[in-house]
Amino acid sequence: MSDAVFGAVFGAESKGDTPEERAQTSGTRFVRSQHQLSIWSPGASGRWLSAREALRTFGWEVLRELASRSATPLVRSNAEPTQTVLAQIDALGLDQKKAFDTVALSKDEVVALKSGRQVPFRKLERLAQNLSLEPDRLGIEAQAGADTRLGFRLRSMGATEAKLSAAAVLALAEAAWVIRKQLELSQRLGETNELGGFVPDGDYGGSLTPAWRAGFRLANATRELLGIGHSEPIESMTRLLEERLGVPVIHVELPTSFAGATIANGEARGIVVNFHGKNEHVWVRRMTMAHELGHFLWDPSERLNRLVVDSYGEIEADFQTRNDPVEQRANAFAVEFLAPREELGDVFLKARNQLEAVETVMQRFGIGRAASVYHLQNLLHGVAIKPGHIAIEPDQSLMGREEISVSLFKPADVPISRRGRFAVLVGRAFNRSLISEDTAGALLGCPPAQTAQALDWIASIDS
Repeated sequence: MSDAVFGAVFGAESKGDTPEERAQTSGTRFVRSQHQLSIWSPGASGRWLSAREALRTFGWEVLRELASRSATPLVRSNAEPTQTVLAQIDALGLDQKKAFDTVALSKDEVVALKSGRQVPFRKLERLAQNLSLEPDRLGIEAQAGADTRLGFRLRSMGATEAKLSAAAVLALAEAAWVIRKQLELSQRLGETNELGGFVPDGDYGGSLTPAWRAGFRLANATRELLGIGHSEPIESMTRLLEERLGVPVIHVELPTSFAGATIANGEARGIVVNFHGKNEHVWVRRMTMAHELGHFLWDPSERLNRLVVDSYGEIEADFQTRNDPVEQRANAFAVEFLAPREELGDVFLKARNQLEAVETVMQRFGIGRAASVYHLQNLLHGVAIKPGHIAIEPDQSLMGREEISVSLFKPADVPISRRGRFAVLVGRAFNRSLISEDTAGALLGCPPAQTAQALDWIASIDS
């Protein structure tokens, strides 16, 4: 490739003999709009990308067209990306207006989108994220990365099973996109995890062996694989999941009856935690995360069915009373993983009374009253545990370890679903020049004017 072509695309100051070397040393910015890619110029309204980012996203064959023209088309046909967006809205079983309202598309913009004319790319990009589409592939790739099996499952839960509202379907669809993007960022940053030793297990018990026994076995196996002793409390479920295991934990706003979900989006798996309802209490949230971890680590794909949504009533119930073996196993896994039975026996023997036993279990292992009572009763083969009034509250340090990067995030306009570990990885990708500041803002879902503030806050917690 001639130096003149490289220079025209990446700027005269860029150096090297390959597109990758030139992009690495280039200060040129590129702009993605609804239908095309161009070299940045003042007044450009699309999302701007660094040279490295543009090359990785679109490839050299597309970028070199800019050596002789001001812009190059990206879309496969005039029907795109409108066709893909509308098809995904239908696939999720959503009303178009409700989907468009999530990004405040005006009536004129809706008309423009449906007719294939230009709409603000930032709104189109955010709409794609909300629908679990990949914005960079809009118009370029068939279905823009949509997982059709996940879409069918969300549609069936929203309409056929009448379990999820349109808002909940949208929240879970967006969470699925965040999960996939978080794992993509993690891979690009070279992050490692400890998931290698976990192989899905199809043992859900039988006529002679209940599913909860399999849950206990898998909880103990998980501790052993992670090198966590049976007497050792789980200091932070959030850190264990996201930092050690590399499992995305996405907080969303769902109806208060729902506790959490496990989602597969393509090859990407992650956990969703409802930020509302009983999960506002840190002990309940830990149980929710442990329950979903049982699904995540050990459920075969055919059992997961792309999406498992759990209610608080299901998670808080005594595992022995659950009829569904999949949920019975996950319930047993959660309580045994957080509070191993052999340690509970020692606690009970040393306690002066039932109240002290239950309070000790709650404080030591970070689980709630109901879970502590059920677990002790099952350990004692059904002996009734009636501790009376319990007034203890979680330690503030535990609350900080589990939620500080979510509840205290600044600016507050960053959606809850984009906070936590996801935001940290966005910040790291920006600091390593893997993404532009504009892309960081798009990933965080905050107004461009607040992107710098968000990146500063992320840097302050990522020390």
